[in-house]
Amino acid sequence: MRLFATTKDFNWRYTLGELFLIVVGVSIALAASSWYEDQIDHRTEVEYLDRLRTALAIDIARFADFERILETKADTLKALSTETATSLLSDDADGFMRDLNYSSFKALPESKSSTFEELKSTGKLALIRDASLRDALARYYSGYELMSGILAEPMGPYRIIMRSSLPGNAYYDWRANEKPIDMSELRRGLEILMSHPDLEAAINSELFYAADLEFYLQMYRKQAEELHDLLDAVL
Repeated sequence: MRLFATTKDFNWRYTLGELFLIVVGVSIALAASSWYEDQIDHRTEVEYLDRLRTALAIDIARFADFERILETKADTLKALSTETATSLLSDDADGFMRDLNYSSFKALPESKSSTFEELKSTGKLALIRDASLRDALARYYSGYELMSGILAEPMGPYRIIMRSSLPGNAYYDWRANEKPIDMSELRRGLEILMSHPDLEAAINSELFYAADLEFYLQMYRKQAEELHDLLDAVL
């Protein structure tokens, strides 16, 4: 009887020890697997954030280029209201033609990150663990897309008036075939444009449109710069 009790007691302790080792082993394996998955997720997050930072840097540079175009647009529109055809063409006809082309410039530059779209479409947006950063990126891209759609078309008739006044053949050769603009035809078209009865109202409307473009462009450039700085700090 004593031997049976001892054997029974030994088996109970051995079994309990085996169970303990199994539980510990499983826990260690699960912890190691979780740690490994966390490391993979972290590396993937860093890769995505780095790609987003690159996309934002491209946006910032593009915004700066477009701001210069909008400044040229506004300056040219103002010059059409205050100067004469002779003074406008006194320096460089091709240069003025470029400025005149910018005067009808419309809409904002595209800012659609393939990386952010990939994160959304694949359900991986949660890989960006910082919720405030994730929300800021979503607001930036969705807000910019909405606003650029709203501003895709100017409100007034300036574009129609300007393009219907200039000589189409000369413009085509200049724009499509890179030929020097014909000074006499440009002067004649410019005089037609500047004598148009609706030009003043059209320019005024176009200046309002240019102001809206530049306002939102500066606003989103600031957001892009802040996000880029934030990603710099995270990475």
